[in-house]
Amino acid sequence: MGMMGNGPIAGEIINQDETSVTVKLSDGSTKIVLVTDQTAYTQASEAAKSSLKVGDQITAFGPQNQDGSVTAQNVVIGQLMMRWTR
Repeated sequence: MGMMGNGPIAGEIINQDETSVTVKLSDGSTKIVLVTDQTAYTQASEAAKSSLKVGDQITAFGPQNQDGSVTAQNVVIGQLMMRWTR
């Protein structure tokens, strides 16, 4: 597994299956986010993988793999207001 980046992936879930969600990013591109038994989920209250629904806004945190997918270590469900400073 490559560690090519560890920034958050934020956008709308447009597809999902048992092991991944596909997220549409603000620039219109998509990113596959892999979810595992070790992925933590956060919402206004405690959440689980079953909380993920197509159409939800999420932010996923985790390492980028060589194929461009991301293995989620944490997924925040709902819009996360972030301000990045350089």
